[in-house]
Amino acid sequence: IVAAITDLRPLMQVQDALHDRNEEMKMFLYKASHDIKGPLASIKGILNLALDESLDTDTRNRYIHMAINSAIKLDNAISDLVKVSQVHNQPIQVSQVKVPMLINKIMGELSLTEVSKEVDLQLSSNIYMPFWSDKDILHTMLENLMINACTYKKGGPVKHRVKVSVDSYHKGVRIVISDNG
Repeated sequence: IVAAITDLRPLMQVQDALHDRNEEMKMFLYKASHDIKGPLASIKGILNLALDESLDTDTRNRYIHMAINSAIKLDNAISDLVKVSQVHNQPIQVSQVKVPMLINKIMGELSLTEVSKEVDLQLSSNIYMPFWSDKDILHTMLENLMINACTYKKGGPVKHRVKVSVDSYHKGVRIVISDNG
């Protein structure tokens, strides 16, 4: 009788990690499809309303502008998906990041876009220690959060405000992005 005994723990750990990764992928695909379906459904519905021949020109134009805004949201969702796939496939490159400077750069980029129109972008920073991270991944995450904070705002008389706070936290950094929308 010949017996071979193998420790299956490493294989089980790999299997568990693969299962967790598959669950993350399912959640990501669900969210991605939701982020795309919403604006697409809006575009279809609005354009169907705009086809009504009895509409006056101003109403039709308002519907067309609503469809354009939904198309912009759809385009942003697709751009986010592309960014996520690019970040996911890149090797991590850790370097020292000056977080307030990175956030100021993102705010400057956002100020040139339509998404931040009529949005008061504010930065509050009390960071005094170096922070090490992958600058590109951090840039993408912060940019997406700030775009979302700018995009999803309430209408009304109160000016929309997005505030980014950066503080030292234990051995790292705490970044809080808040808005009044």
